[in-house]
Order: sequence, then C-alpha cells, then structure tokens
Amino acid sequence: MARSRRVIGVWWVVGLAIGFLACGQTAQARDDWNLWHDETVRVWARDRYALNFYQAARYRDDMSEPFFVQFKIVNRYALHPMLAIAGNYSYIQQKGSDNHWRDEHRPELELVPTFTIGPVALEQRLRMELRLIEGDAGEENWRCRYRMQAVLPIPRTDGKLRLFANEEIFYATPPDEWNQNRVFVGLSLAVHSRVATSVSWGIQSLRRGSDWEDRQILFVSAKVTL
Repeated sequence: MARSRRVIGVWWVVGLAIGFLACGQTAQARDDWNLWHDETVRVWARDRYALNFYQAARYRDDMSEPFFVQFKIVNRYALHPMLAIAGNYSYIQQKGSDNHWRDEHRPELELVPTFTIGPVALEQRLRMELRLIEGDAGEENWRCRYRMQAVLPIPRTDGKLRLFANEEIFYATPPDEWNQNRVFVGLSLAVHSRVATSVSWGIQSLRRGSDWEDRQILFVSAKVTL
C-alpha cells in the first residue's frame, strides 16, 4: 500500500511539472505548426563506447515546407553508469528568412548525467556547439544548450511505455543572450529490444529582437540498434 501511494505521489508531481512547463508557453502559441522527425541508428558499440548515426528533418508553415535537414555522427562514451560524454559532428542545411538554403558545420561536445528518484529518471544534457555557417555574416557562433528531462515508466507495461517531459534553454554568443526555449511532453514505446519510437508535442519559443515568437511542434522520433 505504501509503495502504491509513493507511485501515485510521483505521478502527481510529474503531472504538475508537465502542466507547469507546458501551460506557461501555450498561452502565447500561434497556429504555425511544425513537424519534426528524426532517426537514430546505433551502428557499433563496444564496452562503454557507442557510435550512432542521426538524421533529422523539419517542416514549417503548418507542416508543408521543409526548412531544416541535419546529419550527425555521435561518438558517445560512458564515463560512469550515471555520466556519459559525447563528441559529435553535424552537417546542416537550413532555409533562412530569405528563402535561401545555408550550409552549417557544427562540432559538439556534451555531458549527459543521469540519476533517478524513485521510478523517475532525470536525464540532463549540457551541450556546447560551435556553429560554422557558410555565407552568413556571423560565420562562427558559439551556443550552450541545457536540457532537463524527466522519464516515468507507465505501470503494467514492463517499462516499454514511458511518459516524458523536457525543457531546453539556449544561450548564444553572439548575441550574448538567452534566445530560445523548448518544452516537450510525450510518450515513448519500446517496440522491440532493438527498436524504439516516441511521439511528443511541444512549444518552441524564439527571441526576435525584444519579442518572443512561439510555434507548436509535433515531434516523431525513432531509434534502431543494429
């Protein structure tokens, strides 16, 4: 009985946290929906090291216009069961406000500490990015991104179905300011021991000068281990 009460209490805490994170943003959301999808394939793993290939695409204007394509190599090493480090490289093509595509090269370094509180896994990610944008006035930009995610297994699903919520903040230099925020709530499903997928809804807030512009996002993700 005590265990059941603790689990119910955790569900209430996570539910309230999700509501707080999401509702604070949705009041300002516009009707411009984005569709984001990504796929991660683990191609090789040995001991504490894993090599992953990642690709992503995004569509704006109510999911009708492609504006972002990304390909990434992820080198991840587990320093400890509760701490991983990764060195990544991304090649990105992104359509700007002038409707022209620009190429971007993005080396990344990230730390990923993870710990648990009862049944809830708290996953943090601190990522440093060097953005090398071709044909842009600001050819080199540094950006720091911090994400906190809470993951809760849904009872009676053997851990295959999980509820998650996360929030990520972006600090860019230049312009030396917090200029983006993302909040997502969703479900993940382990379809097979080597295949998992997730669907989430979120709000992306972008700073435009002194104003913030919000977009609603449907995010579909898949992960495969070869």
